[in-house]
Amino acid sequence: MVKTKKKAIILDLDNTIYPANSIGEEVFKNLFLLIAESGEFKDITPIKQAILRKPFQKVATEFNFSEALTHKCINLLKNLTYEKEIKPFEDYAKVKHMAVKKIFSYFRLY
Repeated sequence: MVKTKKKAIILDLDNTIYPANSIGEEVFKNLFLLIAESGEFKDITPIKQAILRKPFQKVATEFNFSEALTHKCINLLKNLTYEKEIKPFEDYAKVKHMAVKKIFSYFRLY
């Protein structure tokens, strides 16, 4: 077996570096409100749970968001910020000190 040197590691920020549910309700409060007030869904609980685990665009497709609601949500997400500390998983300290390039994925605007 040939051993190769690792050159990079690709990480998704939420649920890989930190638990998304630890800040999700606060971060996505206005998004959840927008979805609830749209009147498109009777119960948004499954949508909220999915948003904490999957990219928004996939959730919008999976739950058949209207095009108008999808665009409103994306516009809201484009300007979303979170200024408080985010506590990573304990084992992130090991990843942080690895001698490789770290590439982080996040919300994509497409």
